[in-house]
Amino acid sequence: MDVIKPDLLWIGSRCYRVNQTVNTASLGGSQLPEKYVEHDAYDDDCVADEENYQIECTNGRYLTAFHVPSQLFGVIVGAKGATRRRIETETSTKIEIPKQGQDGDIKITSNNAKSVSAARRRIEIIVIGARMKMDFTHFLSVPMVEPEIQETFLDFKTKVLGDNEIYGITEKYFQNPHRLHITIVLLTLLDNADRALAAQYLRECEETIVSQFKGLELQMKGLEIMNDDPSAVNVLFAAIESEAMQAMSDQLHEYFCNKGLMQRKNDHVKLHVTLMNTKFLKNQEENSRVEAFDATKILQKYGNFNFGRVKVKEIHLSQRHTSGTVGYYEASCIIKV
Repeated sequence: MDVIKPDLLWIGSRCYRVNQTVNTASLGGSQLPEKYVEHDAYDDDCVADEENYQIECTNGRYLTAFHVPSQLFGVIVGAKGATRRRIETETSTKIEIPKQGQDGDIKITSNNAKSVSAARRRIEIIVIGARMKMDFTHFLSVPMVEPEIQETFLDFKTKVLGDNEIYGITEKYFQNPHRLHITIVLLTLLDNADRALAAQYLRECEETIVSQFKGLELQMKGLEIMNDDPSAVNVLFAAIESEAMQAMSDQLHEYFCNKGLMQRKNDHVKLHVTLMNTKFLKNQEENSRVEAFDATKILQKYGNFNFGRVKVKEIHLSQRHTSGTVGYYEASCIIKV
Protein backbone atom coordinates (compact mmCIF):
# COMPACT_ATOMS: atom_id res chain seq x y z
CA MET A 1 0.00 0.00 0.00
CA ASP A 2 1.27 3.47 -0.90
CA VAL A 3 1.25 5.46 2.37
CA ILE A 4 0.97 8.67 0.36
CA LYS A 5 -2.08 7.42 -1.54
CA PRO A 6 -3.79 4.80 0.65
CA ASP A 7 -6.79 2.79 -0.54
CA LEU A 8 -10.02 4.55 0.36
CA LEU A 9 -13.46 3.10 0.99
CA TRP A 10 -16.57 5.26 0.70
CA ILE A 11 -19.66 4.41 2.75
CA GLY A 12 -22.32 6.90 1.76
CA SER A 13 -20.79 10.34 2.29
CA ARG A 14 -18.04 8.99 4.57
CA CYS A 15 -14.54 8.04 3.48
CA TYR A 16 -12.46 5.40 5.32
CA ARG A 17 -8.82 4.47 4.89
CA VAL A 18 -8.25 0.76 4.18
CA ASN A 19 -5.39 -0.55 6.30
CA GLN A 20 -3.40 -3.64 5.40
CA THR A 21 -4.17 -6.75 7.41
CA VAL A 22 -1.55 -8.78 9.24
CA ASN A 23 -0.69 -12.24 7.97
CA THR A 24 -0.95 -14.21 11.20
CA ALA A 25 0.64 -17.28 9.64
CA SER A 26 3.92 -15.41 9.29
CA LEU A 27 4.00 -14.74 13.06
CA GLY A 28 4.71 -18.35 13.84
CA GLY A 29 1.96 -18.56 16.40
CA SER A 30 -1.57 -17.57 17.28
CA GLN A 31 -0.64 -14.44 19.21
CA LEU A 32 -1.44 -11.26 17.37
CA PRO A 33 0.80 -8.20 17.60
CA GLU A 34 -0.46 -5.25 19.53
CA LYS A 35 -2.79 -3.47 17.19
CA TYR A 36 -3.25 0.20 16.50
CA VAL A 37 -6.87 1.22 16.56
CA GLU A 38 -7.49 4.49 14.75
CA HIS A 39 -10.02 6.73 16.41
CA ASP A 40 -13.31 6.71 14.53
CA ALA A 41 -13.85 10.33 13.64
CA TYR A 42 -17.52 9.57 13.03
CA ASP A 43 -18.35 8.33 16.50
CA ASP A 44 -19.91 11.70 17.19
CA ASP A 45 -22.23 11.14 14.24
CA CYS A 46 -23.67 7.86 15.51
CA VAL A 47 -26.93 9.62 16.26
CA ALA A 48 -27.49 9.85 12.51
CA ASP A 49 -26.79 6.13 12.15
CA GLU A 50 -29.18 5.33 14.97
CA GLU A 51 -31.88 7.13 13.02
CA ASN A 52 -31.06 5.27 9.79
CA TYR A 53 -30.74 1.85 11.41
CA GLN A 54 -33.68 0.05 12.97
CA ILE A 55 -32.55 -0.32 16.58
CA GLU A 56 -34.94 -1.73 19.14
CA CYS A 57 -34.65 -1.42 22.88
CA THR A 58 -35.96 -4.07 25.28
CA ASN A 59 -35.25 -3.86 29.01
CA GLY A 60 -32.27 -1.59 28.42
CA ARG A 61 -30.76 -3.90 25.78
CA TYR A 62 -30.40 -2.51 22.24
CA LEU A 63 -30.71 -4.73 19.16
CA THR A 64 -30.38 -4.31 15.41
CA ALA A 65 -30.96 -7.14 12.92
CA PHE A 66 -30.13 -6.85 9.23
CA HIS A 67 -29.62 -8.99 6.14
CA VAL A 68 -26.23 -9.95 4.75
CA PRO A 69 -25.90 -12.63 2.04
CA SER A 70 -24.75 -15.90 3.60
CA GLN A 71 -21.81 -16.01 1.15
CA LEU A 72 -20.28 -13.10 3.10
CA PHE A 73 -20.64 -14.51 6.62
CA GLY A 74 -17.11 -15.90 6.48
CA VAL A 75 -15.42 -12.53 5.96
CA ILE A 76 -17.36 -11.06 8.88
CA VAL A 77 -16.43 -13.93 11.18
CA GLY A 78 -12.81 -13.97 10.02
CA ALA A 79 -10.16 -16.63 10.58
CA LYS A 80 -11.11 -18.58 13.70
CA GLY A 81 -13.61 -15.85 14.56
CA ALA A 82 -10.94 -13.14 14.91
CA THR A 83 -12.75 -10.42 12.97
CA ARG A 84 -16.01 -10.81 14.85
CA ARG A 85 -14.22 -10.88 18.22
CA ARG A 86 -12.28 -7.72 17.37
CA ILE A 87 -15.44 -5.82 16.46
CA GLU A 88 -17.23 -7.08 19.58
CA THR A 89 -14.32 -6.03 21.79
CA GLU A 90 -13.82 -2.60 20.25
CA THR A 91 -17.54 -1.73 20.24
CA SER A 92 -18.67 -3.56 23.41
CA THR A 93 -21.30 -5.54 21.53
CA LYS A 94 -22.43 -9.11 20.95
CA ILE A 95 -22.67 -10.19 17.30
CA GLU A 96 -24.73 -13.24 16.30
CA ILE A 97 -24.12 -14.69 12.82
CA PRO A 98 -26.00 -17.73 11.44
CA LYS A 99 -23.93 -20.89 11.17
CA GLN A 100 -22.34 -21.96 7.91
CA GLY A 101 -24.94 -23.20 5.43
CA GLN A 102 -27.77 -21.34 7.13
CA ASP A 103 -29.52 -18.12 6.17
CA GLY A 104 -30.80 -15.45 8.49
CA ASP A 105 -30.16 -11.96 9.81
CA ILE A 106 -27.05 -10.81 11.60
CA LYS A 107 -27.94 -9.54 15.08
CA ILE A 108 -25.99 -7.03 17.14
CA THR A 109 -26.83 -6.33 20.77
CA SER A 110 -25.40 -4.00 23.41
CA ASN A 111 -26.34 -1.88 26.39
CA ASN A 112 -25.66 1.17 24.24
CA ALA A 113 -27.34 2.17 20.95
CA LYS A 114 -24.20 4.01 19.86
CA SER A 115 -22.17 0.80 20.20
CA VAL A 116 -24.71 -1.12 18.12
CA SER A 117 -24.47 1.51 15.39
CA ALA A 118 -20.66 1.47 15.42
CA ALA A 119 -20.53 -2.33 15.09
CA ARG A 120 -23.05 -2.38 12.28
CA ARG A 121 -21.17 0.33 10.42
CA ARG A 122 -17.95 -1.70 10.62
CA ILE A 123 -19.69 -4.80 9.32
CA GLU A 124 -21.08 -2.77 6.42
CA ILE A 125 -17.55 -1.66 5.53
CA ILE A 126 -16.43 -5.31 5.47
CA VAL A 127 -19.40 -6.32 3.32
CA ILE A 128 -18.83 -3.57 0.76
CA GLY A 129 -15.13 -4.42 0.60
CA ALA A 130 -15.97 -8.07 -0.04
CA ARG A 131 -18.46 -7.19 -2.78
CA MET A 132 -15.79 -5.10 -4.50
CA LYS A 133 -13.62 -8.20 -4.93
CA MET A 134 -16.40 -10.18 -6.62
CA ASP A 135 -17.65 -10.05 -10.21
CA PHE A 136 -20.71 -7.89 -10.70
CA THR A 137 -23.96 -9.73 -11.38
CA HIS A 138 -26.38 -6.88 -12.19
CA PHE A 139 -26.29 -3.33 -13.48
CA LEU A 140 -28.58 -0.35 -13.90
CA SER A 141 -28.90 0.17 -17.64
CA VAL A 142 -30.60 2.39 -20.17
CA PRO A 143 -31.42 0.21 -23.22
CA MET A 144 -30.27 1.81 -26.48
CA VAL A 145 -32.16 -0.54 -28.76
CA GLU A 146 -34.41 1.84 -30.65
CA PRO A 147 -34.65 0.83 -34.35
CA GLU A 148 -32.88 4.00 -35.48
CA ILE A 149 -29.95 3.37 -33.10
CA GLN A 150 -29.67 -0.27 -34.17
CA GLU A 151 -29.77 0.78 -37.82
CA THR A 152 -26.98 3.34 -37.48
CA PHE A 153 -24.91 0.91 -35.39
CA LEU A 154 -25.18 -1.74 -38.11
CA ASP A 155 -24.23 0.92 -40.67
CA PHE A 156 -21.14 1.76 -38.61
CA LYS A 157 -20.29 -1.93 -38.30
CA THR A 158 -20.65 -2.45 -42.08
CA LYS A 159 -18.42 0.54 -42.82
CA VAL A 160 -15.66 -0.66 -40.48
CA LEU A 161 -15.70 -4.26 -41.71
CA GLY A 162 -15.74 -3.13 -45.35
CA ASP A 163 -12.95 -0.57 -45.02
CA ASN A 164 -9.79 -1.74 -46.79
CA GLU A 165 -7.62 0.46 -44.54
CA ILE A 166 -8.78 -1.29 -41.34
CA TYR A 167 -7.14 -4.62 -40.61
CA GLY A 168 -7.64 -7.45 -38.11
CA ILE A 169 -11.28 -6.69 -37.27
CA THR A 170 -13.98 -9.34 -37.54
CA GLU A 171 -17.70 -9.30 -36.81
CA LYS A 172 -17.09 -11.01 -33.47
CA TYR A 173 -15.61 -7.85 -31.96
CA PHE A 174 -18.93 -6.01 -32.20
CA GLN A 175 -21.73 -5.76 -29.66
CA ASN A 176 -25.02 -7.51 -30.33
CA PRO A 177 -27.34 -4.70 -31.57
CA HIS A 178 -30.10 -6.00 -29.28
CA ARG A 179 -27.84 -5.40 -26.24
CA LEU A 180 -26.69 -1.84 -26.83
CA HIS A 181 -27.00 0.04 -23.55
CA ILE A 182 -25.68 2.70 -21.19
CA THR A 183 -24.41 1.36 -17.86
CA ILE A 184 -25.10 3.60 -14.86
CA VAL A 185 -24.33 1.41 -11.84
CA LEU A 186 -22.57 -1.95 -11.42
CA LEU A 187 -23.89 -4.18 -8.63
CA THR A 188 -22.98 -7.50 -7.02
CA LEU A 189 -26.26 -9.03 -5.83
CA LEU A 190 -25.76 -12.41 -4.19
CA ASP A 191 -29.24 -13.65 -3.26
CA ASN A 192 -32.95 -12.99 -3.66
CA ALA A 193 -32.97 -10.53 -0.77
CA ASP A 194 -30.18 -8.54 -2.42
CA ARG A 195 -32.07 -8.43 -5.69
CA ALA A 196 -35.33 -7.42 -4.02
CA LEU A 197 -33.54 -4.65 -2.11
CA ALA A 198 -31.90 -3.28 -5.27
CA ALA A 199 -35.27 -3.31 -7.04
CA GLN A 200 -36.84 -1.47 -4.10
CA TYR A 201 -34.12 1.19 -4.24
CA LEU A 202 -34.64 1.64 -7.98
CA ARG A 203 -38.38 2.12 -7.48
CA GLU A 204 -37.63 4.69 -4.78
CA CYS A 205 -35.40 6.51 -7.27
CA GLU A 206 -38.29 6.63 -9.75
CA GLU A 207 -40.06 9.09 -7.46
CA THR A 208 -37.17 10.91 -5.80
CA ILE A 209 -34.76 11.29 -8.75
CA VAL A 210 -36.01 10.10 -12.12
CA SER A 211 -39.30 12.02 -11.95
CA GLN A 212 -37.29 15.25 -12.28
CA PHE A 213 -36.04 14.21 -15.73
CA LYS A 214 -39.23 13.51 -17.70
CA GLY A 215 -38.77 13.85 -21.45
CA LEU A 216 -35.02 13.29 -21.19
CA GLU A 217 -33.25 13.05 -24.55
CA LEU A 218 -29.65 12.29 -25.46
CA GLN A 219 -27.33 12.28 -28.42
CA MET A 220 -25.19 9.22 -29.16
CA LYS A 221 -22.29 10.63 -31.15
CA GLY A 222 -18.53 10.20 -31.49
CA LEU A 223 -16.08 7.40 -30.69
CA GLU A 224 -13.82 7.08 -27.65
CA ILE A 225 -11.51 4.45 -26.10
CA MET A 226 -10.76 3.49 -22.51
CA ASN A 227 -6.98 3.79 -22.81
CA ASP A 228 -4.50 6.29 -24.29
CA ASP A 229 -3.05 4.09 -27.03
CA PRO A 230 -5.36 3.75 -30.06
CA SER A 231 -3.14 1.02 -31.50
CA ALA A 232 -3.90 -1.34 -28.60
CA VAL A 233 -7.59 -1.08 -27.71
CA ASN A 234 -9.84 -3.50 -25.84
CA VAL A 235 -13.01 -1.39 -25.73
CA LEU A 236 -14.34 1.13 -28.23
CA PHE A 237 -17.50 3.00 -27.35
CA ALA A 238 -19.86 5.74 -28.45
CA ALA A 239 -20.04 8.91 -26.37
CA ILE A 240 -23.28 10.23 -24.88
CA GLU A 241 -24.13 13.92 -25.01
CA SER A 242 -26.73 15.04 -22.46
CA GLU A 243 -26.27 17.17 -19.35
CA ALA A 244 -29.61 15.95 -17.97
CA MET A 245 -28.64 12.31 -18.48
CA GLN A 246 -25.34 12.95 -16.73
CA ALA A 247 -27.06 14.62 -13.79
CA MET A 248 -29.61 11.81 -13.40
CA SER A 249 -26.96 9.10 -13.67
CA ASP A 250 -24.75 10.78 -11.07
CA GLN A 251 -27.68 11.03 -8.65
CA LEU A 252 -28.60 7.36 -9.15
CA HIS A 253 -24.97 6.37 -8.60
CA GLU A 254 -24.83 8.45 -5.41
CA TYR A 255 -28.09 6.95 -4.14
CA PHE A 256 -26.91 3.35 -4.50
CA CYS A 257 -23.55 4.23 -2.93
CA ASN A 258 -25.30 5.73 0.08
CA LYS A 259 -27.41 2.57 0.40
CA GLY A 260 -24.25 0.46 0.74
CA LEU A 261 -24.73 -1.72 -2.33
CA MET A 262 -21.70 -0.40 -4.17
CA GLN A 263 -18.46 1.49 -3.76
CA ARG A 264 -18.01 5.05 -5.00
CA LYS A 265 -14.97 5.17 -7.31
CA ASN A 266 -15.56 8.34 -9.32
CA ASP A 267 -17.39 11.61 -8.92
CA HIS A 268 -19.23 11.16 -12.20
CA VAL A 269 -20.62 8.23 -14.18
CA LYS A 270 -18.80 7.69 -17.48
CA LEU A 271 -21.70 7.67 -19.93
CA HIS A 272 -20.99 5.47 -22.95
CA VAL A 273 -22.35 2.70 -25.16
CA THR A 274 -19.92 -0.14 -25.83
CA LEU A 275 -19.65 -0.89 -29.55
CA MET A 276 -16.61 -3.20 -29.71
CA ASN A 277 -14.92 -5.24 -27.01
CA THR A 278 -12.27 -7.96 -27.12
CA LYS A 279 -14.30 -9.77 -24.42
CA PHE A 280 -17.00 -10.46 -27.01
CA LEU A 281 -14.44 -12.33 -29.11
CA LYS A 282 -13.02 -14.17 -26.11
CA ASN A 283 -16.49 -15.32 -25.03
CA GLN A 284 -17.03 -16.84 -28.48
CA GLU A 285 -13.62 -18.50 -28.72
CA GLU A 286 -12.95 -20.40 -25.51
CA ASN A 287 -9.37 -21.02 -24.40
CA SER A 288 -8.15 -18.43 -26.91
CA ARG A 289 -5.83 -15.55 -26.15
CA VAL A 290 -7.41 -12.36 -27.45
CA GLU A 291 -5.14 -9.47 -28.31
CA ALA A 292 -6.09 -5.80 -28.27
CA PHE A 293 -7.01 -4.39 -31.66
CA ASP A 294 -5.73 -1.35 -33.55
CA ALA A 295 -8.44 1.33 -33.58
CA THR A 296 -6.30 4.11 -35.04
CA LYS A 297 -7.95 4.16 -38.44
CA ILE A 298 -11.43 3.66 -36.97
CA LEU A 299 -11.00 6.76 -34.81
CA GLN A 300 -9.49 8.78 -37.63
CA LYS A 301 -12.18 7.98 -40.18
CA TYR A 302 -15.30 7.50 -38.02
CA GLY A 303 -14.45 9.42 -34.85
CA ASN A 304 -17.43 11.77 -35.27
CA PHE A 305 -19.93 9.11 -36.30
CA ASN A 306 -23.46 10.16 -35.37
CA PHE A 307 -25.63 7.29 -34.13
CA GLY A 308 -28.67 9.46 -33.55
CA ARG A 309 -30.76 11.24 -30.94
CA VAL A 310 -33.27 9.33 -28.82
CA LYS A 311 -35.63 9.83 -25.91
CA VAL A 312 -34.81 7.84 -22.77
CA LYS A 313 -37.82 5.69 -21.88
CA GLU A 314 -36.74 3.17 -19.23
CA ILE A 315 -34.08 2.26 -16.70
CA HIS A 316 -33.55 -1.45 -16.06
CA LEU A 317 -32.05 -3.42 -13.21
CA SER A 318 -30.44 -5.84 -15.67
CA GLN A 319 -28.99 -9.25 -14.93
CA ARG A 320 -25.65 -10.05 -16.48
CA HIS A 321 -25.22 -13.08 -18.79
CA THR A 322 -28.95 -13.37 -19.51
CA SER A 323 -31.15 -12.83 -22.53
CA GLY A 324 -34.83 -11.91 -22.54
CA THR A 325 -37.46 -12.53 -25.17
CA VAL A 326 -36.38 -9.55 -27.32
CA GLY A 327 -32.67 -10.28 -26.97
CA TYR A 328 -31.95 -7.68 -24.29
CA TYR A 329 -30.84 -8.60 -20.77
CA GLU A 330 -33.47 -9.95 -18.39
CA ALA A 331 -34.64 -7.34 -15.92
CA SER A 332 -35.27 -7.70 -12.20
CA CYS A 333 -37.00 -4.32 -12.21
CA ILE A 334 -37.93 -1.65 -14.79
CA ILE A 335 -38.91 1.95 -14.15
CA LYS A 336 -40.18 4.55 -16.61
CA VAL A 337 -38.45 7.83 -17.34
